[in-house]
Amino acid sequence: MLLTPTQKTTHGGEDRTSYKQIIKSTAIIGGSSVIVILLGAIRTKILAVMVGPAGVGLYGVYDSIVSLGYSVASLGIGMSGVRQISEAVGGGDQVKVAGTITAVRKAALYLGIMGTVLFYLFHRQICHATFGNYDNARPVAMLSLAMIFSLICIGQKALLNGLRRIVELAKMNIYGSVAGTAVSIPIIYFYGVSGVAFFVVAMAFANMVTAWWLARGIKIPEVRLSGGEMNREIQSLLKLGVVLISATLMSTGAMYLVRVIVMRQLGTEAAGYFQAASSLSMLYVGFVLQAMGTDFYPRLTGIAKDHVACNRMVNEQVEISVLIAIPGIVATMIFSPLVIELFYSKTFLPTMDLLRWQLLGVVLRIATWPLGYILLAKGAAKTYFFSETITNVAYILLIGVGIKYYGLAGSGMAFLGMYALYIVLIYFITARMTGFRWSRKNLKLGAVSFPLVLMAFLVSKYCGSLVNVIGGSLLILLSLVFVYRETRHLYDLRALAARYLKMGRLKP
Repeated sequence: MLLTPTQKTTHGGEDRTSYKQIIKSTAIIGGSSVIVILLGAIRTKILAVMVGPAGVGLYGVYDSIVSLGYSVASLGIGMSGVRQISEAVGGGDQVKVAGTITAVRKAALYLGIMGTVLFYLFHRQICHATFGNYDNARPVAMLSLAMIFSLICIGQKALLNGLRRIVELAKMNIYGSVAGTAVSIPIIYFYGVSGVAFFVVAMAFANMVTAWWLARGIKIPEVRLSGGEMNREIQSLLKLGVVLISATLMSTGAMYLVRVIVMRQLGTEAAGYFQAASSLSMLYVGFVLQAMGTDFYPRLTGIAKDHVACNRMVNEQVEISVLIAIPGIVATMIFSPLVIELFYSKTFLPTMDLLRWQLLGVVLRIATWPLGYILLAKGAAKTYFFSETITNVAYILLIGVGIKYYGLAGSGMAFLGMYALYIVLIYFITARMTGFRWSRKNLKLGAVSFPLVLMAFLVSKYCGSLVNVIGGSLLILLSLVFVYRETRHLYDLRALAARYLKMGRLKP
């Protein structure tokens, strides 16, 4: 069946149902993410061993160029497409849903072609702006192919996301990563550093093919839109999308500038360390953030006009996300040398201090992201853009100061500072917009979880190896006990495992 009605959260017994929905969607996306992480670890290990920190740093810069490029080219149709498809599904009009899906797919194709052409025409300028010379002009030109591959993938993913096809999205993550790994490993083996750009393009191509293959099985009513109707649909997408993409562009552009600043001030190897720390800090919690965009955002869109239900759902998402994330963050903090060596190599151990600071910032990121989705669900694109602009400008300024006085570790301090600012800013905005307040459960959770992570930071940074292992293991155990006590009443783990293994479609 095409349509997936949006669940409304109500008082009483259905509160628990909402918690279960969050856990189920996170479990399915998280299960797929385990495989994706393992395959990503294989690719990263190969990069680290075969091309070293400089090659990993080059990969990070190329990946930022592509992310910035397709963010501009997409004009925000990924986020606006998900929102409009979710709204159409909630209205129960299958013809409207089909028209919106058709518009999203065509817009993605057209924008992908335009993005590829423009990227190629200006590849020399992009190369010079990034590296200060034209030595990497040919690899940068090759990256233009990633534009059309990424845009087509965005269109198909918006379809799956808007319809809340959680299982298909999980499969897309797995199959895309498998295909990308199979294609990219030989490239690095045979071409080394010179094949890094090809490596990035191959991953984009694998993701596109996977997304198209999974989306093609979804049956939608056949609709024929006139030229005027198609233009109106696309204009509606772009009206919201352009403002949203301005905010996304601000974030992507900030990450691009940060990598360029690190590379130019501290060298290509330092850029490699920064890339490693950024990846490892999100290694465990990445699936939680992905689940928010996959299931939470469409559900929140369906109840965005009901401020009470909206705020309750956000508090529930914050609670579950933080509970899932804390043990992994504490463990990564304590065993950071082992994690770095396992996923990269001993030459990346200078990343350790930077990683610790970034993990502190990740705690705040997990707690604040659901609040940002309130702005997206309500279509408050200008306010979203304002919040992203303030935050990212602050990040760039903090990076400059941090690197000047504290070297590479200063970039991690800047990351923490950015999210300390953001949590104050986004709370103030959402409080005025919907009357949002932290629930008592979340205030209690914050009072326990952040001190746990802070103690893990201090133990791992200042204690010797033996104290670190013993004390850190106790902190990990404490975090697991706390999480168990807080979640044991929410879900039957046996039923969750059986449902995940069955891989049936989630019902709202």
